[in-house]
Amino acid sequence: MSKVKSAIITAILLAAIIVAALFAVISFPVAGSDGVKRIDSIASRISLGGEFTGEAYTVLYPEGVISAARYRDGMPEDPAQGDADYDEKKKNREEYIGKYINRGSVYVAADLIAVEDGEGGFEKDADGNIAIDVKKDAELKAAVGKDAEIISDRLEAKDIFSCTVSVEDDYGIRVAVPTGFNYSAYRDDGYSDGTSSGEISRVSALIQYVSLSGGVTLRNPNETSGLKQIFDPDMDVADYFKSISAYSRGGVYALRFKLTDTGYDRLSSYALDLAEADTKSIYIYIGETPLLNIPVDSGIPGKTMYLTVSSNSSISDKEAAENYAALLNSALKGNALENEYIEYLSDTNSTWELRYTGSQLGRHAVIYTAAVLLAVVLIAAFLPVIRYKKLGLVNAMTTVLFALVLLYAIYLLGVTFTLAGAFAAIFGLALFGFSNFRVYEAVRKETEKGKTIQSAVKAGYRAQLAGILDVHILLLLISVIIALVPVSGAAACGIIIFISVIASYALHWVTRFMWYVVSAPSRDKFGFAGFAREDDDDDE
Repeated sequence: MSKVKSAIITAILLAAIIVAALFAVISFPVAGSDGVKRIDSIASRISLGGEFTGEAYTVLYPEGVISAARYRDGMPEDPAQGDADYDEKKKNREEYIGKYINRGSVYVAADLIAVEDGEGGFEKDADGNIAIDVKKDAELKAAVGKDAEIISDRLEAKDIFSCTVSVEDDYGIRVAVPTGFNYSAYRDDGYSDGTSSGEISRVSALIQYVSLSGGVTLRNPNETSGLKQIFDPDMDVADYFKSISAYSRGGVYALRFKLTDTGYDRLSSYALDLAEADTKSIYIYIGETPLLNIPVDSGIPGKTMYLTVSSNSSISDKEAAENYAALLNSALKGNALENEYIEYLSDTNSTWELRYTGSQLGRHAVIYTAAVLLAVVLIAAFLPVIRYKKLGLVNAMTTVLFALVLLYAIYLLGVTFTLAGAFAAIFGLALFGFSNFRVYEAVRKETEKGKTIQSAVKAGYRAQLAGILDVHILLLLISVIIALVPVSGAAACGIIIFISVIASYALHWVTRFMWYVVSAPSRDKFGFAGFAREDDDDDE
């Protein structure tokens, strides 16, 4: 290859690496926008795991149970003597106090756990307090505990890594979900006050769906018209559906309903009976909450139906489809929540009142992790220069290219980056470096046998091909197995390792090509590779 061609190819690759690196790690304002608009770097747009950004949590209380703070907020004012409507205000306050029983840090409506006196009131204990029905109290606590298990199962069905569900103060359910903030949002100190509305909406919608109570029913929207009902509102429809899952094709998200033979027959019959109805639809309810509307004006296409999901809220269609699937499958299996959980709204958002915990690793954990990763990449890129001279520079180019490929792939595939993912990325980089090191040393040994550099390179790559290929195939299979583990954290690591293995093997041959390109103008090929030259004529 001529010097001109070598220089052109090298310049193009270097320019591509520099441009990709700039967009990967540097954020900058858009020209002409006076700094109002900015382009965030690829790295700052990658979703981060909860160990970096913390978690969002809320406490769900069944209807009739409120926190001590809400009890105080709802308490009518204590009127002073001489106030207008003193008697009425005093009565309202007393009624409010008599409506609840203090149970530690929460207040429970008396009609849920108190002993009734048979006259519309409640019995009193020896101290003059409302007497507690031990059986009712135990049943309420047991129901809350069972609901917590169901909510946990629903979150697991969503494949959410490291979410926690626990009973709090016997009567509440604490639901904590790792935040998926990217660094662009997380670095804003006000993110916990609502500036990251997309993430807040995602977590709020998720909690709202997994806490819906009641079983699945199919209902006719024309009930008031007197149309004959094929489906009773209280019927069990579990025998009509094999499964309900989220489905995606071409960027469009849908729910895929797989019907049993019985389900197909009944739904088809129902579609025919709706021929004269104003609305030819099936409404899917969870308890008394209308969830989905399945149009059947053209009949039932088959035992597999697809319902396109178009979210009406600020969450994505993907999130909506996955939420629906997790909720419906749980309810169809008989896992219906026993209690109705109240949706408490915050002052500024029509969402669950979410609170945030900071990262257990510290506020700047993501910065430290990024710094460590950058240091590892730089060491892996330039340490070989000491041993392999100019050949080490070729290795440096492809090592940086490997890191950029991995970074862009994580972003484009929407992989949540966790601390475990950082170790997986380092493992991938080590695999790439080890593959090149083995070949370089194999080439060195071939040159010590007296071969020319061209012959040694061919022999070295040929000798190591089988071993390197076997290692990459084995790791590829392992990464696929890890990616299929039904835990999103493990799955994310599996995907990162999968990308690393593919990139490592592909760039292994790019390194071979660039060795040929960059070394072409050099007469001393041995000196280029940092090898000891024993015969001045070996490269002729």
